[in-house]
Amino acid sequence: MPFISTTNPPSTASISEPLLNETERSSGTQSSVAKQLTGISCDQSTSQSNTLKIEKKGVIYSPFAVKDSVLACLGHNLNRLKQGKALYPVILKDDNAKAQFEQVKNKLLISYENAANKINQQLEQLARGEKTDIEGVLQKYKQDAEHIRNIKPELSRKLFASAQKLEETIKLAQEYTTYASVLKQLKVSSNQSEHNLQQLSPDNNKLYVIGHGGAGSHTLTPKINSTLAEGKTAYKLAEELAKAGLRKDFSDIRTTACWSADSNRISSFNEAELSKASKPTTISKPWLFFWSTKTIERQPFAQEFSDSLGCLGFHSVKVTGYHGQGKTIPEGIHQSRILPMSSEDLNAKAATEQISARSSNVKHVFTPNLTWEIKLSNYMGYLKDSMLNWFRSSNA
Repeated sequence: MPFISTTNPPSTASISEPLLNETERSSGTQSSVAKQLTGISCDQSTSQSNTLKIEKKGVIYSPFAVKDSVLACLGHNLNRLKQGKALYPVILKDDNAKAQFEQVKNKLLISYENAANKINQQLEQLARGEKTDIEGVLQKYKQDAEHIRNIKPELSRKLFASAQKLEETIKLAQEYTTYASVLKQLKVSSNQSEHNLQQLSPDNNKLYVIGHGGAGSHTLTPKINSTLAEGKTAYKLAEELAKAGLRKDFSDIRTTACWSADSNRISSFNEAELSKASKPTTISKPWLFFWSTKTIERQPFAQEFSDSLGCLGFHSVKVTGYHGQGKTIPEGIHQSRILPMSSEDLNAKAATEQISARSSNVKHVFTPNLTWEIKLSNYMGYLKDSMLNWFRSSNA
């Protein structure tokens, strides 16, 4: 009989909505996470020179300890688990942030396990009723639908629909099981206790900094709807990494926030538009008794972050930003960036269609641009942050 049950398996919408908020789907002195950070893996290059290609070990730095941060780490590692690769470990600023992150991670883990178990129990019940396994039930629906296609077309369509729904439900249970596996294996550490950042090697490691961003924004925020006050400016993040012990010769930092390579929102992944978006926008305005013709009005977060790091002594740093919006949970085997089809509808969740591109094809690498305007801007940002911290502490 068709896949119709009085207790229908939870649909993709009903289960995923509370769990996923996507745009935005040994002996020795070193800790297990630290050992992961210091190792490197090499594979034989296919080039004619037969030289070895060094694959840098990825590490994630999470400035925030919220659900969106955990989901971002899940998304970064999902395909790595499927491909049998080592997961990127996560570093938090201090012990308190690590504890909060672990608490959110464990809550999500239990949610995914419960959702997968609930679906699997219903699938097992269905299979027992048909006296076969669930794959057998699926094949039976398809075969029966095909057999009566010309005899009873309406019933055939219902059987095909039931088969499709069953297939989606099986896939959903598998996805939740995989999500739970990633979170179980995800290594989380506190830089306060384990000093992981200072152990990162310029030659062997790359550092991913996660958070939410906007085109031309100088701030990363913990949630999509967070205020700028709840976030951390590029300078504050750079200062946080410097104080945490990241080596000044560290060179490979990547920020995956939405629009991190864009001064303004883009409507296509056209090369000319990407090139324009990666550059600062300037305005002319008076400054003291002089007229400045190249005052920076907006620039990509990755450029702002690179400039801030350069001001703090990271002169060889390269910060990679990515055009467009990020996708938390990848749908294919690669990380991707998306754009709404309509320039008027910039909410990717609301758009019915999206332009998609592989992340590695729409990235831009930024280096410090230490003009006097940049240095002054960062110094003023430092003073502003200091004043805000003083005001908050005095009113606490």
